[in-house]
Amino acid sequence: MLTTFNSAINEYISACKNCGQCNLSCPTHLTGLFNPLGLLRDLEMNSESLEEVLQRHPIFNCIACNRCMVDCPTHSNHSKGEELGMNMAYLVRELRQFAFKHDISVKGKPEKPGCGTILQNKSDNETSKKSLSKIGVLHYFKNKPDFKIVKTGEIAYFIDDLPQLQKNYPIISDQIDQIPLAVVKILNHLDIKPVVINLKGSGHDDLWIGDFDTFKALAEYNVKTYRKAKVKTIVIENDEAYRTWKYDYPRVIPDFDFEVYHLSEFLLEKNFIKKSIINFPVDVRFTYHDSSKIGRMGGKIYDAPRFILESLKGVKLIEMQNNRDYSFDFGCTPYIKITKETEQMWIDFVKEVRDTGATYFITTNPKTVAHYNYVISTFFKDKDQDHMPIVKEWAVFLNRFLR
Repeated sequence: MLTTFNSAINEYISACKNCGQCNLSCPTHLTGLFNPLGLLRDLEMNSESLEEVLQRHPIFNCIACNRCMVDCPTHSNHSKGEELGMNMAYLVRELRQFAFKHDISVKGKPEKPGCGTILQNKSDNETSKKSLSKIGVLHYFKNKPDFKIVKTGEIAYFIDDLPQLQKNYPIISDQIDQIPLAVVKILNHLDIKPVVINLKGSGHDDLWIGDFDTFKALAEYNVKTYRKAKVKTIVIENDEAYRTWKYDYPRVIPDFDFEVYHLSEFLLEKNFIKKSIINFPVDVRFTYHDSSKIGRMGGKIYDAPRFILESLKGVKLIEMQNNRDYSFDFGCTPYIKITKETEQMWIDFVKEVRDTGATYFITTNPKTVAHYNYVISTFFKDKDQDHMPIVKEWAVFLNRFLR
């Protein structure tokens, strides 16, 4: 029997004060899928038998959004991305890595990954092999001479694994096609020709299911490739890829020396609003989703995406009831089952979006585009679908207003 906790797991256990705030805030606990405080107490009381603890708690039901940490008295989350004290998402990640490394059976883990339909019907080995494959992205720009990209240079645009997402969600393939085109057009408006080359996925999902070795291999390959291309600054629009490059890569790559920007912050720094946005009046209402990966787990990038869109004349932001630190996140733990409980979480979120009365629902996560469309088409009647905000990826929406 395995009995050894690593130092990180012990650190999180000792930081907990057993106040129960995590359970009050956790969206999966409210539906009976996961018990953060119960896990912590079990770990504290049974530190000699980690394997048994993992067989009692469905840690793959945690969506790793860290909503439970917002009101935790021992969790400190700074705008620079430094997170101190108790951290449930990091604890769960450590436990998954421990289970993955030692091939421990974990309660509630399906035989195959499935985050909705993402990665469905693939075994662990197949998923790892797919992750390690190079992802072709240049086809997005084939026969499109108006979109200026280069193979080497100081500023790169990291597309991540959008082509794989298109295969998993063919229903939104056309919407995903628009994302890299929108980002490159936006950068071209600043007279920037970004480096766009075939890389591998960021490793975000591999890291969060516990496959640390695959994540590290992806990080090493991508960093080596960008260094060879003479890249110094990386611009990323996808929230999960941004968080991975900004905060997770530096932990495994010696001398990590890239500047990593979310697209919205990069545009603010480059004075994009005055240079590129049209000034004819429109009448558009939108609501914006704060993803955990650029929000409470990614340096709290809340203002930049809003500021740029609100700078558009006639475009009005209508906030969701739960926003910024308190925003719900669809999350993506690639082993969570589709059950009536998970479906209810997603339905409640879509209703919150609907109740804003906005015309558009804006997100920085292409997976959220997929989940949102899936929930509407599956659980809402045709007549109700007509009154739902139209989901748009952030860069795609902004691109409509370029000169």
